[in-house]
Amino acid sequence: MAFDAKTHFGALLDRVSRGEEILITRHEKVAAGIVPEGTASPESVRLAVSGLHALRERMASREGFQPLTDREIKELINERRR
Repeated sequence: MAFDAKTHFGALLDRVSRGEEILITRHEKVAAGIVPEGTASPESVRLAVSGLHALRERMASREGFQPLTDREIKELINERRR
């Protein structure tokens, strides 16, 4: 696929501009991906969510930790907007 990507790059860009994600392989292993600008890959979203879950668990394990309430979060957001 790497050779095809090189020789048909313009056509691949057309497909990506229509929202398609393209994986480029070399020796039957994914070497790269082309995604539309401004979109996150499903894998990067999964990694981010996993990292947030791990952070929440580490924070919750600390003695005396009290998570913010929804109301406190909204108040902080509104404060920042002023």
